Amino acid sequence: MAPILHYALDTALQRYRKGERNAKTLTDTTREVLASLDAFKKAQHKQHVTLTQEVLRTQYVSLADATTGMEITDSIKDGSQGAILSAAMFLGKTRLIDNVVLPPPSKI
Repeated sequence: MAPILHYALDTALQRYRKGERNAKTLTDTTREVLASLDAFKKAQHKQHVTLTQEVLRTQYVSLADATTGMEITDSIKDGSQGAILSAAMFLGKTRLIDNVVLPPPSKI
C-alpha cells in the first residue's frame, strides 16, 4: 500500500513541475488521488474482490516550506527554497507516511 501513497504525492509533484504553485491545489490533488483509491478499495471489499479487513484512511496531507517547516497556505513563491509535500494514511492499524520534495521553482 505504500506505493499508493507515493503515487498520490508524485501526482501532485508532476503538477508542480508543470507550473502549479497553489498550495490548496497541490494538497487537494494528493487528497483526491488517495480518496479515489480509498473508494476503489472499499468498492472491491463490497464486491468481495481481493477481500481484506483493512481499510485505507487518509490522516493528513501537508505542504510545508522547505526552509522553515511552516505550513504553506497560499502558494509557493518564486524566490522560495521549495517545499515538502507529505501525507499519512492508515491501512487498518498500520500508519504509512511519505513525502516528496518540491524543488525551488527556480530549479525546475
